[in-house]
Amino acid sequence: MAQDHISVMVTLDPQTEENGALQVCPGRWVKGQVELAEGGIIKDPSDMHFHTVLAEPGDIMFFTGYLPHRSFENKTTQQRRAAFLTYNPASQGDWHDAYYAEKQAESHGFNMAEKLSFSGGVFQGRLTA
Repeated sequence: MAQDHISVMVTLDPQTEENGALQVCPGRWVKGQVELAEGGIIKDPSDMHFHTVLAEPGDIMFFTGYLPHRSFENKTTQQRRAAFLTYNPASQGDWHDAYYAEKQAESHGFNMAEKLSFSGGVFQGRLTA
């Protein structure tokens, strides 16, 4: 797999504290620096300082794949949709097919027919029409 990648979040619905918006832990992070538990969840976030990313539809955020990030359950009646796009340098190869093959193999507890993310555990996103 690629060693470097950039993710892009394109906000489709308002992202608020109340609806469990994306949270990030700023800093200079590198691969392997944050220990992950089963399902890709941060093992011990107790000493990390997360900041909520408040956003409106159309807002765009770029971040490296190693930036610690999380979100919480949306307990409101409004949707909290966002599109996430991931890119890696062309010099590190084309991993599109391998990425989705790994997801289809249900690694990290992922089942494309039922979930939206590699993350298991607290992420309970569901597919909607």
